[in-house]
Amino acid sequence: MVKNIIFLDIDGVLNTINHLKRQKIASGKATNKKWDPTACKHISLLCEHYGARIIITSSWRHEYNIEQLKEFFASNEIPSKLIKDVTSSYAPQQDKNNYCRGHEIQHWLQNNSPKITSYVIIDDEAEFLESQQDHLVRVDKKKGFATKEAVTKASNILEKKHH
Repeated sequence: MVKNIIFLDIDGVLNTINHLKRQKIASGKATNKKWDPTACKHISLLCEHYGARIIITSSWRHEYNIEQLKEFFASNEIPSKLIKDVTSSYAPQQDKNNYCRGHEIQHWLQNNSPKITSYVIIDDEAEFLESQQDHLVRVDKKKGFATKEAVTKASNILEKKHH
């Protein structure tokens, strides 16, 4: 049973601006399918260390099904077995004006939360619910999850074991 969850964005987190620039310099072209290897390694190690599984929150889930997403992760050295689910794109919420990714995470947690002891949200955006701010690791889209600071913050959140 999975107790720790990582709600994970792709663009700006794994697929970073700096890595796209490095690809362009190295080969003259860049692809958003080849992600920052350091960021990917950090995610894999975080999952391994905490027995965490990934829930994809990225807009990529609108273009690709979960099997295709698992293939992208696997081709970037993140084992596909670590991908558990994607968030729903149509989470119900009271206030239609302030719809954000946080509602989709809340909806997922409400449907799965008795099994969850801790979760972390890794994203380059900040539009999440007030109750989720303590769970958020907001990364710089240039460096993504390739920094020690981001990994340390995510680890600290998963250590806390709170809802």
